[in-house]
Amino acid sequence: MITLELISQTTLTADIAHFVFRPHRRVERKAGQYVVLFAPNGDARALSIASAPHEDTIEFITHISPSPYKQSLNTLEPGETATMTEPISSFLWPDSQENPLLIAGGVGVSSFRAIWRDRAHRKLDLTAELYYYAASNQFLFTEELDELTATHPEFAVHRVTSGITERGSIKEVETRSERLVLMSGVYSQGKPQDFAQPNFQEALAREEATFAEVVQKLS
Repeated sequence: MITLELISQTTLTADIAHFVFRPHRRVERKAGQYVVLFAPNGDARALSIASAPHEDTIEFITHISPSPYKQSLNTLEPGETATMTEPISSFLWPDSQENPLLIAGGVGVSSFRAIWRDRAHRKLDLTAELYYYAASNQFLFTEELDELTATHPEFAVHRVTSGITERGSIKEVETRSERLVLMSGVYSQGKPQDFAQPNFQEALAREEATFAEVVQKLS
């Protein structure tokens, strides 16, 4: 287990918080991975890391729901500690992949934040399209994304607040099917999904994704 010290907690929207922790030791990780984070009450949930591997902090973006876990996490004060597991998952941008399609729902954009910060830091190709689905007042990292696209015009960002009503409704995505698809924070059959598929149709077929709702990831 890894001990984390809370540096700060910032409210991004009415119910979304940004937690910044300092680990007590160096954490080897890859951009896009998640951890299991333990709250003070002992409950645990999987949360995507929103900071890049070269950064000294471990950051999380999450909804503060009425759940006992989220309420316990919300009680942490700067200087207090939490624990987490080693980073997990293969939700990664393959270096051999050209122009992947990124689909983020709500706070699912956290995984992609770690990825775009990592690639920009390492001066790697950022050619990709990000479709970011959220309520109009729930878009996160607006200034950061605007600065990124100004310096990396090859990274195209589409902020979308509609077209999430039924399977196959995202026409602009369907027409670009012959690419790797990375999805984060999109719900399928009531469960959050993080997965990579060779194309959008196969991704839909695998998960029977409907895009009926874009809600918080791993609430």
